[in-house]
Order: sequence, then structure tokens, then C-alpha cells
Amino acid sequence: MNTRVFALSLLTCAFLFADDCVHGPSCRFSVGTRQGKGIGYDEGYSSLDGFLTPNWQKPFQPFLDGRVHMFNNSRFAGNLGMGFRLMALENWAFGINGFYDFRSEKSLSPHQMGMGLEALNYNVDFRFNLYIPVAETERRGPARLVGLENNVAIVSRRLSAAYGGMNAEVGFPIRGFFEPINLYLGLDPYYLFRKEVAGFNFGNSFGGLARLNMRILDCVDIGGSFSYDRLFHGRINGYINLSIPFSPSTLIYKGKRWNERYHNPGCSGQASRQRLLTQPVIRREIIPMKQTKLTALGQDPVTHKSLSLVFVDNSMTWPGAGTFEAPFHSLALAEQHSKPGQTIYILPGDGTSRHLDSGIALKPGQRLHGPGTDLLIDDTFYPATLKKVPTLTNPHGAVVTFSDNNQVRGINIEQNQGSGIDARQASHFVISNVNLIGCGVDATASPSGVKHFESNHFLGAGIAVNDVDESRVAIRQNTIEGASVGVAFGGASCFTIVENDLRQVEKGLMGELKSGQGFFALQRNKIDTLGTAIGFLSTSMDAPAQLLIEENTIKGRDHFDDALLLLAGTKDAPGLIEAFIQKNNLFFADIIIKVQNTESHIKLKLLDNQMSGRLALINFSKNPAAFEIESLNLDVSGISDLNNDGDVLIPFEPVAFLKIEDGPRFFTPFKDVEEE
Repeated sequence: MNTRVFALSLLTCAFLFADDCVHGPSCRFSVGTRQGKGIGYDEGYSSLDGFLTPNWQKPFQPFLDGRVHMFNNSRFAGNLGMGFRLMALENWAFGINGFYDFRSEKSLSPHQMGMGLEALNYNVDFRFNLYIPVAETERRGPARLVGLENNVAIVSRRLSAAYGGMNAEVGFPIRGFFEPINLYLGLDPYYLFRKEVAGFNFGNSFGGLARLNMRILDCVDIGGSFSYDRLFHGRINGYINLSIPFSPSTLIYKGKRWNERYHNPGCSGQASRQRLLTQPVIRREIIPMKQTKLTALGQDPVTHKSLSLVFVDNSMTWPGAGTFEAPFHSLALAEQHSKPGQTIYILPGDGTSRHLDSGIALKPGQRLHGPGTDLLIDDTFYPATLKKVPTLTNPHGAVVTFSDNNQVRGINIEQNQGSGIDARQASHFVISNVNLIGCGVDATASPSGVKHFESNHFLGAGIAVNDVDESRVAIRQNTIEGASVGVAFGGASCFTIVENDLRQVEKGLMGELKSGQGFFALQRNKIDTLGTAIGFLSTSMDAPAQLLIEENTIKGRDHFDDALLLLAGTKDAPGLIEAFIQKNNLFFADIIIKVQNTESHIKLKLLDNQMSGRLALINFSKNPAAFEIESLNLDVSGISDLNNDGDVLIPFEPVAFLKIEDGPRFFTPFKDVEEE
């Protein structure tokens, strides 16, 4: 009987002890703050952490860990991770975790992936973490011009980078202190990966960190850390953290506080294992970042090579040395002493053409630049000085002569005899923000290449860029006044003539294709003309000349003298044309389109043109199929609807009217041309 009572008593005690076992606060959230500087950050921050894991007593413990941090400067960061731990041996837990990290800063907002391995024991812990930035890891800030010095420009910029890296911590408890306090010491060597931005090396540094943590009553952590590396040097911070389980009943159990509840011998082992498996994940919460100010030589924004400058100032009283501090006093000295690829910068000087009246022949790759427009340096500029723009002249010939790959920007050119700019030998060139008075640009029969005319002002002359083959020619936003011909263009090339303003010119845009295939886009030009506004002649039988004539405004003086004139061939030479004429406004101007002989052919598409004049379709061939036109209707009256109230004249042979078709144009889309 006594034996049975004793056995029953043991079972009852075991049951009571089992009932007394508290599984512990497996799920919890924590709030805390860390102040001071750390590895890769200069501001303290406050944190909110949620740790979710099953509240069970099993050797396998998965978890989900989310953290949000707010810096003292109102920037934020965050971590979201998951992992698991496994009691593989009697006193060892092994774990693996993966995290996604984010940090928001004014200069950079990097993203990072992290992976961690753990080996945890009651007496010692080993941790290894790897951090790999995956997005927005660097930033090259805008350049700021420091100044011009000697023959170079000095710029500065802010560089920012986020570091990847790795660390390996060994940590162990320090026993023997007052019972409610548990001390923990961690020693952490780390490495920050090499990171290069704009030639500046940010990383490739080893360092070390030591941290001391004091846990009070299993819910409050107070501690600090010290780290040192050659990038951030010595950094000290301290923190306090309050951890609260999700279940209020576990805060105080039967009047006993957290550090006292595991005194039951039957539960102590179980509780220790649970605590080992659910302890916080120790890793770098904040992605390390660094900023630096880099001062360097300014680069050409196109070639990305250091900008080499030669300066000219005609107000100098001595010849000078060509530097910013001592410019050459004449253009002739700059031509004599400059090298290919350099930029000759003409300072405002005394505002006259003194010492600037001998002309200049540019060497290959040279640029002639004045204060009439900004000098681009990296992604910044040396500002324009519009009030005093120097004027170049030459009574003996062209003011500026190109060799190849030349540019002219921001100057005045005045010449009453000959060309202002002779570009006949240049395959590649740019002419921008230049005022040409009494002279124009001659690029006739220049070698194949890329040629740009942009934002120039011509008075008394225009642009000649005809007989050019296999080139890309852009003529944009120029103003041309009082010229006999505004733009003479042509050749088996690709032309974009866009948003130009032609005022009081005798003839506007005059083009020609003699052989090969040419693409010509004439868009959004304003033409005030005394004669033909837009004229084009094709004598090529190799392929049709393809024209897009769109959204131009033409103001004429009288009918039939100031028309939009397209000629397929001459009386003696045949030619081919395909043209799309759309949304043009013609005031006191006619559209005249001719097929000149029996071998020529023209194909048109007319759509939504506003006319006060007439549309004349003249077919000198005896074949209606040689003159095809797409209209909204199959009969002749449809053209009148198409072009408002204009009249349609077909004085000779009939033309073939085709039903208009939706979809792509009937001719090949312009190759390598940006259609605006």
C-alpha cells in the first residue's frame, strides 16, 4: 500500500512539475534605441522588432524576424528575415537564416541580401554572416565646378557607396554576477568588401568589434560596442532594448518574475533549450555606407577624357601663355600653339574683333568655344556671359575652317565675303549657338559622317549641306533671316530639318537627290518666304527619295511662286519620290507636285493639310499610274475635303487616286532618324 501511495505521489509531483513548466515567450516584440556612431552610419536610431516562432517544445525551431529602424535624422532602415535552428546535439543548436535589408538615405537607398550561420551553446556561440548589396549600391553625385586653373577645369562631386562584407563573431556569457543580471561578451572580426566608384576605392578593409551586453530579468538589454577599421576608424555606441512577449501571462507567473520561473528542476533543461533556440539573431542591422568628396580634373562629357583648354583674351596687353591666368592675346597664337583635341576658349575680352580678325583653321578634334553658351564640363558647366560675346572676322577667306571632328559654339562670326564656316573637309562636326552675320556655313560635298547645326542665328546667308552622301545631318532650331536660300540640302543621306525659323528668305528649304536613296524629315519649321518655301527635286532612279513633310507653317506672298514644290525628275532625267505630306499650314501658298517625264514616278499621301491656296497635280507622263496619290476619297473631290477649301488642279494627264490606308506609311520608315 505504501508503495502504491509513494508511486502515486511521484506521478502527482511529476504532473504538477510538468504543469509548472512555462514554455517561455517564444514570440515577442522589442523596442529600443541605439545611440552613437556605428560601422557605416553616423546617426543613432530607434528600433521596433517582431520575432515570430512556434511556441512548441521541439528540436526544430523556425522563425520569422522583422525589424524597422528610424534614425535621428528621420531616415529609416529595415530588415526582414527568416530561418530555423535545430538541436542537433545535446548541448548545441545549429541555425541558418536569410535576410533582406534596406536603408534609405538622402544620397543613396541601398538594398542588400544577407545570409547567416550559427552554432549556439550554453557556454560559447559562433556566428558567421555574409552581406551582399544587390541594388542601388553606389551613386556618383553631380559635378560642381570648382574653377578654371591653368589649362584645365577643376570639378568636385560627392560619391556614395554601400558596402558588402562579412563578419564572424564568437561570444560567451560571463558568469558569477548578481542573479538578475546576465553578462555576454562578443568579439567580432569583420571585412568590408572592395567598392570602387568613379575610380575611388571605398572598401577593402578589415576591422574588429567588441560588444558587451547586460540582460536584466530576461527582458531588458543594455550594452555597448566599440569597432575600429581604417574606413570609419574608432566608433562607439550604446543601446537599451526592452523585449516583451506576446502573451501577458508569461510576464509574471504565479508571482514569480522571469528570472525565477525556471527553478523547478524538471523544467530547467527544457527552458534552457527553448531559450537557446529562440534567442535574438545577432547580425548587422544597418547597411554600411560612406560618402566622400572627390576633386578631379573636369572631363569632356562626350569623350569622357580630361578637358584640355587654351584661353584667348584680346584685352591682354602681352602675348600671354594660353592659360586661364595668362590667356593668349590673339587667335593666331592659339592656332599656332594649340594641339589636336584641345578646346580653344575665347574669353569676352574687350568686346571687339581686335586680334580676332585673322581667321582660324582648327586641328582635328579641336573645339572653338566662346561665352555665348555654357561650356559643358562633366555634368556641370562654366556659365555663359551673353553681354560680351567676341566677334571673329577674316577679310581674306573663311573665318573658321574645319579639318575633322570639330565644334564651334557660343561666338559671333562676321564676314561679308566668303563663308563664315568652311566645313567641306569635315565628316563630323557640331555648330551650335553661333551668330553668323553676312555669312553662312558651307558643307557642300563634305565626307560622310554626322553633322549638327543647332540653335544658330544666320543673317544674310544660310546653310549649304548638299551633295552629301551616307551621312546623318540634323538641322534644328536655327533662325535664318534674309538669305537667298535658307537651307540647301541633298544627297543619299538621312536629314532631319526640324523647328527652324526662316524669315524673309527668297527660298526656304531646297533639296535634291541625284542618286542613291535619301531620307528627309522636314517637321515643324516656320517659313516666311518670297519664293518657294519647300522645294525638292529627285533625279535618282536607284531608289525613291523619301520625304516626311509635317506640321510646317508656310507663309507665302502669291500663288504659284511660293509653293511647296516637289519634282519627280526633269524633262531630260527621270526621278522617283515617295512623300507623306501631313498637317501643314499654308497661307497664300500652293502645293505643286509634278511628274516630269514618262519614266518618273511619284507616290503621295496627303492628310489634314490646311490650305488657302491650291493643290496642283501635274502629270507630264501619259500614264496615270506614274502619279499615285492616297486620299480620303476615290474621286477628285476628296482632295478638297482633305485640304479644307483648297482647289485641285489637274491640267494635264490624269493621276491615279488610291483609297487611303490606315497603319504604317507606304514608304520605308526613316532609318536611324528620331521622328519627333
